[in-house]
Amino acid sequence: MTLKKALIPIALLVALLACTGSAQARGGAGHNPATKKLEDAFKIALYVRSVSTDGCYPPAQQLAKAIGQTKRGLTVRAADGPGSIHRLNVVYVLKHGSTCNHVLMALRASSGLYVLNSAQGTIRVVGRGGPRVVPGTPGPPRGARPAGPASCYRTAHQAAETAVDHVCCAVR
Repeated sequence: MTLKKALIPIALLVALLACTGSAQARGGAGHNPATKKLEDAFKIALYVRSVSTDGCYPPAQQLAKAIGQTKRGLTVRAADGPGSIHRLNVVYVLKHGSTCNHVLMALRASSGLYVLNSAQGTIRVVGRGGPRVVPGTPGPPRGARPAGPASCYRTAHQAAETAVDHVCCAVR
């Protein structure tokens, strides 16, 4: 098989892979427009907090104004709590529950009320019976095992005693 004949199937395979739906999927965070809007607003809130003199999130009204001025096309308002959110596709910074180190944001979409909680690092869809999606418990990995043999994992003192280290060894 000549080089030219080999390149034709490879070029077709590359073109086929480039045209698949997963290759053209929109990248970045967010699984739907509602979570994408909340995440965009939260990124700006993090920036506003990082440049503040006291290291805190500003009050809800000021934070909403700062986010709305920074992100074009994103409507942002302040609200007392999740019960006072009635407009669709508007990001609300919630007054109740937000503190210096913690901010709550919400957005009502046709599929429900999405609430971003900066302390938990989650976006939940809240319905009449409470959260519809309950994420797993955050924390360290559970049930993790070392990939290599147990003899490869040594303490720093044990590693210093031996002159030859194996490639698979890790110092804890």
